[in-house]
Amino acid sequence: MTWTTNPYATVAQVKAALDITSTQYDGWLTELLEDAQSEIDSEVGYPFQTDGTVSSPTTRIFSGNDGPSLWIDDCIQIVQVTETIYNVVLGTIASVTSQSTDITADVVLGPANISPGYILRRLSGNVFMAGYQNYTIKAQWGQTTIPSDITRVTIRLTCHYFLQRKTNYAESMSAQGNVRLHYPKDIPMDVQRIIKRHKRTLTLARGRA
Repeated sequence: MTWTTNPYATVAQVKAALDITSTQYDGWLTELLEDAQSEIDSEVGYPFQTDGTVSSPTTRIFSGNDGPSLWIDDCIQIVQVTETIYNVVLGTIASVTSQSTDITADVVLGPANISPGYILRRLSGNVFMAGYQNYTIKAQWGQTTIPSDITRVTIRLTCHYFLQRKTNYAESMSAQGNVRLHYPKDIPMDVQRIIKRHKRTLTLARGRA
């Protein structure tokens, strides 16, 4: 399976925001929508799409950490989890044997009541054994829906790209009465604020001994 390509917004929504009824710019607006969506994905760090289905899951591999939980990618539904134990013998010729165990029934996706989930825990209390790429997970990955605020900023950013055609690439313009109009080329601040809500952050803390 590959990632879905559901649009975050439509040309009709952008035209409504721009108060355009003509079809003259439809082709260009389609391109700008794709650019805006790619920019949002890049800024957020992940797409609002799905990868795989329950009937045809996508396989991803993770490394155990000897801990009670295993952090994984955004996951909508787990289909199968396999734990592999490797036995490596080093000598003149190295040899590797392995044994795989299906532990799907012992695994629960969390946090509870949150979708998509991103943490695996074991009902038995066993740990996810430390190792390199020793957990194989078949699942449906990604985001279940496209948030309404992401649709809104996609429309806003597409409009921003479209309206830049009126600025002649100038950062500011003189207007009657000594008023200066500024046309920023960067992502508008209101769009950045909404994008920031969806960015993942890692918090590190240091305790005292």
